[in-house]
Amino acid sequence: MSGVSYTTGDALGGSGAKIEWVDTKGKTYQVSLLTLEKQSAFERWLEKESVKAIKNVKDVLDESEYNAALSVALSDIASGRYVFGGEDAQQSLTTFKGMCAMISILFGITHEQAMELVKENKELGKIIENIIVRSFPVPEGNEEAATK
Repeated sequence: MSGVSYTTGDALGGSGAKIEWVDTKGKTYQVSLLTLEKQSAFERWLEKESVKAIKNVKDVLDESEYNAALSVALSDIASGRYVFGGEDAQQSLTTFKGMCAMISILFGITHEQAMELVKENKELGKIIENIIVRSFPVPEGNEEAATK
């Protein structure tokens, strides 16, 4: 096969392309490609987590510290700190919590179900790598561009 193996429609989610995956218990999942919509959902999750982290320590902060921390978090959100390709998003994907959030989004399952899948299926990291490769196709002969 020559040219691009997957279409722009795949990347944008227009084709509804899915990857079928079977877990260690034999359950089959239809896993979404990493579309712009899915990337945005992960960004929203990160943003909510940043605010939730501050709310979780509200009882140990005085009112001015709490308001200042919330202000910084909201400024970070507004400035795009949690954009999908950014450092914070990439770092989050290396954590158990971040990996579970991404699995939840791509598999269309709850965060709790994603935690169980990650615990029981050690190869999920490779599945995510495969999804990323399929989500961002590179034309043949231009493979070097994918590593830059």
